Amino acid sequence: MSRPCLFLLKVAPRGVIFLFITEAKQIAQEYKNLELIPIKGHSKYPPLKGWNKNKPGDQWGELFEGDWNLAFRANQNHSPIDCDNRKSAENIAKHLASLGIHQVPTTTTNRGCHFHINIINRPDRQKITLKKNVGDGHICLGNSAYVLAPPSDANSHVYTLQGATPATLATSMPQIDWGDLSGLFNKPSKKGFTDWPFRPVRFNDPRKAIELLFEAGKPENKGKRSEMEMKAIYHCISCGLTFDETKDFFDFWQPGHYIEKAPDIRDVYFADSWSNAISRCLSMAKREMILDSINNLSSYNFKNKNDIHIAETILKIAWQFNSFNIALPQTTISEHLKALNISQQQVHHSFNRLKNMSLMKPTSSYYINKSAIYYNINPLISPPPLYM
Repeated sequence: MSRPCLFLLKVAPRGVIFLFITEAKQIAQEYKNLELIPIKGHSKYPPLKGWNKNKPGDQWGELFEGDWNLAFRANQNHSPIDCDNRKSAENIAKHLASLGIHQVPTTTTNRGCHFHINIINRPDRQKITLKKNVGDGHICLGNSAYVLAPPSDANSHVYTLQGATPATLATSMPQIDWGDLSGLFNKPSKKGFTDWPFRPVRFNDPRKAIELLFEAGKPENKGKRSEMEMKAIYHCISCGLTFDETKDFFDFWQPGHYIEKAPDIRDVYFADSWSNAISRCLSMAKREMILDSINNLSSYNFKNKNDIHIAETILKIAWQFNSFNIALPQTTISEHLKALNISQQQVHHSFNRLKNMSLMKPTSSYYINKSAIYYNINPLISPPPLYM
């Protein structure tokens, strides 16, 4: 393999790399025909809403000055294999050699490497884990899966590219039929899997869930770790994280009960935990009423076309927090409705109309350091006949 690709970067005294926004954008543009998304500096967790749906170019346009990492988002031309240790990296390399593939671009990571390949006849999955006898790791297949890209810096390790340059990586990747690799990977079952009943409203990073995961990793909490991990999942659901985002959250923070399991068992455990949490949410009386209201919104007598979309978003927030008395940040609602070109000012006007129709009532005043006014939305859940 060729020598690592080098980048001009700012390096702190202790060897920490600071990749500023202008440099990060330039490097992202150097990776021709690949999808590069921004990641908060020195981390692996994506901070931007809609990172797995919005175009990468749009995401780079939203950024503020600061320190940033980069990540490859998987797509139809790029399915990186993330090997978490030397064993899996060696086994993948041996298998590729048995297929006659000896030159594969790779990224060196803290514990293993990423193999950059192009999969044809891909299964309809986001990512699939390696079998236990192959080693720890997974393959990224869908756009809700990603790996850090060079020259990102995480866990005091700078990721480096080998066997290609950013400009040639896309054309250097070998094309492999999934049938020639599938024997290395588990076959996850969707049996009994339950997911979001709608596109959730995304809130800020779930800091409370981070605290629960830290607690779940402490040895003295051994008898309560699975309970705390479930609480973290519930909180991630409240914040509007998807299954894949919550799974990435667990992979990054590595709570004790979760991380002790073998990778294949770990994925099954998490999928079952997530499915059980969503199923439990769907069975709660308040949430059942709210979901019925969402499904019946078309029968409401709204004169302004924006009101039905904003009312639906309000009901989603109520479902996520299992409450009829909720904080309603107007910026969050307008961000959720960005694709419909509904601005924060339009949300504000819609709130006034909903209040005038007595479909929701303020229950708090706005204070400095408070995120939003609380509203009671009982009438929106069970509106008077005039609005049905």
